[in-house]
Amino acid sequence: MLESLILEIIQNNLDGESLEWVNARALLIKKEQSSKELYLSFAAAPRKTGKRALSITSGQEAQVQSMRPGFTIMHWSVDRLTRVYFLLLADSSDKEMYLGKIEGLF
Repeated sequence: MLESLILEIIQNNLDGESLEWVNARALLIKKEQSSKELYLSFAAAPRKTGKRALSITSGQEAQVQSMRPGFTIMHWSVDRLTRVYFLLLADSSDKEMYLGKIEGLF
């Protein structure tokens, strides 16, 4: 699953305190009915995770490609991947509501 792979890559790129923050925010985002935690986490990600380039193995990149052909995270920053991870965790069962959450970020 793409979500698990992204979390693995994030774990390989963050130290203890930053990773604890990501895990704590992930739990809140999964549980929430509104968008508050998603918005707060999305906005804080660059400060909490840093903006350095991802370190990703060729095997991980191949896994990403097999799950989403044409999609790459090869030159991404850790905060960008963390933000995508948070978006994947948000409840997407109601498409209109989910799109509203995403639009609310911008």
